[in-house]
Amino acid sequence: MKILNIEALFHDYIPSSLPCREVEYSRIAEEFMFVDKGFMPSNIVVLGPTGSGKTVTVRKVLSDMKVNYVYTVADKLAYATLVSIAENLIKKRLWGFSFADVWRRLDEALDKNVTIVIDEAERFIMKDERSDELLYYLSRRPKTSVILISKVMNVLDYVRDAGVRSSLRSKVVVFKPYNADELLRILTERAREAFEGDFAEEGVLSYISAIAAQRGGDARYAIDILREAVKWALKTGSEKITLEHAEKAKKSVEERYVEESMSALSTAQKLMLLAAVKSRTVGEAYRNFNELAMKYLGTTYSERRLRDILGELEEMGFISIKREKKSWIIEKSTWLPKNIESYLTP
Repeated sequence: MKILNIEALFHDYIPSSLPCREVEYSRIAEEFMFVDKGFMPSNIVVLGPTGSGKTVTVRKVLSDMKVNYVYTVADKLAYATLVSIAENLIKKRLWGFSFADVWRRLDEALDKNVTIVIDEAERFIMKDERSDELLYYLSRRPKTSVILISKVMNVLDYVRDAGVRSSLRSKVVVFKPYNADELLRILTERAREAFEGDFAEEGVLSYISAIAAQRGGDARYAIDILREAVKWALKTGSEKITLEHAEKAKKSVEERYVEESMSALSTAQKLMLLAAVKSRTVGEAYRNFNELAMKYLGTTYSERRLRDILGELEEMGFISIKREKKSWIIEKSTWLPKNIESYLTP
């Protein structure tokens, strides 16, 4: 197995082509066709589930069209998000300066056309009321356009200012999950850039694609498994990736995903997820949660707070809630391991 470019198997790699995202690419690119003639693009909101190609498509458009842009991943605080944008643009450390001082320095730097890309935008829009202030400022700058990327389909409903919400709705591009055939095309294209000649046994890429399709059509997950399978092949001295390597890679990637996901949860979120996986309905989950909260935290939560925590878990993809006759039913995500309780019990 000859590796040409292992970077092609990482999330932040911008490939030479984007299979199955030609339409979305064109819809975003058309906003930047006349930037060189002084026309600023509309603000754009890009929506879709994790691993649906949102970020890589946006970055490829901006790279291909040589757009001056700043990319940042949102923080839960509007202040931290503002600082990240300013530091990426100014290339100076600004943490610790007041909100007003960071505003001023960013304002001075925004003296030429620039596109601000904020990934995982739901993190600060849904958590911090000052996000409206930040978005109001950025969306009204004469030489600035904004691209928000989010996995929460109704993220704009959390923008409190009607004027800001209206300006951001000028263009919304929705990405759907990939199916198994599309994932196979993506892996084939990435492999073409990563390897020379035969690198895997027949059926390996199809197997990985099918697994990722079952996990919600997540291309990142598929690419992670392929990259991990390469490691297993190298460890065993094999000239090709085998199905056994892919199976071992799947197991190690899933374990890492679960550990990373669990480590990001607060104690209350862990207890709610534990209650949810043991429950069929939302009401049952609330009762189970308060029993656990009394046992481990010495308190109980109001129904409003319980609803918020359960909603946060749904936004993060751990569960889904559906209406069935007169009840709200909880369905746990298929990627959660059977021993999920061992990760959640305090």
